[in-house]
Amino acid sequence: MTVQLGKYFLTELSKKDETEIVRFFAHSADFARLTSGKSEPEEDFLTLINELPEGKNPADKIVFGLVDKSGKVLAVIDLLRDFPEDGEWMIGLLEILPELRGKGLGKELHTEIVAFAKKAGAKSLRIGVFLDNPQALKFWESLGYQTFKQVKLTFGEKNHETAVMRRKIW
Repeated sequence: MTVQLGKYFLTELSKKDETEIVRFFAHSADFARLTSGKSEPEEDFLTLINELPEGKNPADKIVFGLVDKSGKVLAVIDLLRDFPEDGEWMIGLLEILPELRGKGLGKELHTEIVAFAKKAGAKSLRIGVFLDNPQALKFWESLGYQTFKQVKLTFGEKNHETAVMRRKIW
């Protein structure tokens, strides 16, 4: 799938895009530091492409990138179909380069995610949002997501109280 969004393109990413994805993670290290306390772009790439929960297979994972005409990755989206249950898809990551945040791209990307997931049979989307990231919490709430539980998660050196949020799309 490739969709044009203004002067950018939303397209599926894979291992072949390693150089650009690593460059993306190096440039947006602020989120990695918030999440785990450290920035390791090569490790973040491997996690993005390969990490799956138990019982899921690579066909269940879709990684999209927002790219410019030169192929530079400007945003990444990690989706997992039918997790944790059939019909519910999990957004594992929606991350945008720092200089492009707050310009409406997140909302545009989310619109495309919803359309893609809905067409593929999803009934709802879920995401985990760290409570120590109030801007992200506000963003997801503005898109209609509601917290239905809170959990504690550990990433690297950091522990996070996390709002697990859901939005029905049917």
